[in-house]
Amino acid sequence: MNKLFAFLFIIPAFASAQNAQLKTTSADSLEAVKVVDFYTKDIADYPNEADGYYQRGHAKITLKDFNGALIDLNKAVSLKINFDRAYVDRGRLKDVLGKYDGAIADYDQAISIKPTAVAYYNRGRTNFILNNLPAALADYDMALALDPKYKNAYIERGQLKKETGDNKGAIADYDAAIAIDANNVDALNARAEAKSAINDAKGAAADFARLLKIAPADAYVIRGRAKYKIKDYSGAVGDYTKAIQSDPQNFIAYFNRALAFDNLGQFTAAIADYTENLKINGAGFSAYEQRGNDYLKTGNYKSAVDDYDKCLSIESVSTRVLFNRAFCKRNLKDYAGAIADYSNVISVDPKNGEAYNNRGFINHLLKNDAAACPDFKKALSLGNKAAVENALHFCR
Repeated sequence: MNKLFAFLFIIPAFASAQNAQLKTTSADSLEAVKVVDFYTKDIADYPNEADGYYQRGHAKITLKDFNGALIDLNKAVSLKINFDRAYVDRGRLKDVLGKYDGAIADYDQAISIKPTAVAYYNRGRTNFILNNLPAALADYDMALALDPKYKNAYIERGQLKKETGDNKGAIADYDAAIAIDANNVDALNARAEAKSAINDAKGAAADFARLLKIAPADAYVIRGRAKYKIKDYSGAVGDYTKAIQSDPQNFIAYFNRALAFDNLGQFTAAIADYTENLKINGAGFSAYEQRGNDYLKTGNYKSAVDDYDKCLSIESVSTRVLFNRAFCKRNLKDYAGAIADYSNVISVDPKNGEAYNNRGFINHLLKNDAAACPDFKKALSLGNKAAVENALHFCR
C-alpha cells in the first residue's frame, strides 16, 4: 500500500456576467485607491462617522479586498444601526463570500428599516441561490411592486419561472425587461433559451441574431455555454474562441473555454486560459483553484500548491482546496505540511474519513504508527473503505 486514495476536483459553474452581484473589476481601480486613501485619512479625523467606513468599504470592493470591505461595513453598521444601505451592501458582499444566511439576515434588517426594491431584489437573489423559490418569488414581486421599471428583477423572476417550468411566464418577464432596455444581453439570451424550451425555434433564432448584432462576444459566450451543457466541448471551444477574437478582454470567455479544454483533457491549453482570465480579471478564487487542479493533474505539484495558496488567501477555509493541496504536499515530500492540511480539513469536516485515512498514511510513512493507527480506525468508523486495508496492515 503506497498511495493515497481518491481526491475531488470540483468544477465551478460557468462564469457569466449575470451571476456577478458586485462590481469587482473596474477601469476606476486607480480612483478606488485614491478613495481608500481619502477615507482612511477622513476616518483618522472622524473615527465615529459611519459614512467614512461605508465609502471606504465600497472602494475596497472595487479593489477586490472583500475581507477589508466587510470589516468596514461591519464598522459602519455598528456606528449607525439604522444604516439600511450599508446592510444591503454588506448582504451583497456576504453573497459574494458565500455567507448566504448572513446575507439574508442583513437584507431582513435593511427591509425592517426601509423596505426598498433593491433590498427585496437582493434578498430574492439569495433565496433563489438557497433554493427557497417561493420566498424568492415573493421578494421579486415586492421589488417590482415598489419599482415597476426594475429590469433586473424582471430578469431574475423570469429565471425563477423558467427554473420551475413556467417558460411562458418567464418570456413575459423577459419581454418586460427588454421593453425597458431593448439591448439587454441577459434578457435576450434568457428569452432565447425559454423560446427554445417551448419549441419556438424561429423566435429563439431571432433573439440570438439580435445578440450577435449588438454584442457578438456575449452571444458566442452564450452559445458556447449551451454547447458545453450538451457536452459538445469542441463546439464550445470554437464559440469561446470567436468570443475572444471579438473581445480579447473577455475574461468570461477565457474561463469558460478553459473548462471546455479541461473536459477535452487539454490541460495545458486550459492552464493558459485560466492564466489569461487572471491577468484580465485579477485574483479570482475559481480560476486559481481550477488552474491548480490542472497543475495537479499534470504533475506540476509546486505550481499547484502556489495556486492553492492563493485560493486560501482569498477564502481561508475550503476543504477541497486544503485536500488537494495536501495531496500535492505529500508528493513533494512536505509531510508536515500535508498533515497540517488534512488536520485543517478534519477541523472543518470532522466526518471526512478520507482525510483521516490520508493523514494516517502519512504518519505511517514517517514511521509514526502510534498516530497513524487512531486515524485509520477513525476513518474506518466513518465508512472509508481504503482504511480497511490500512488498519489491517498497520494497526497491531
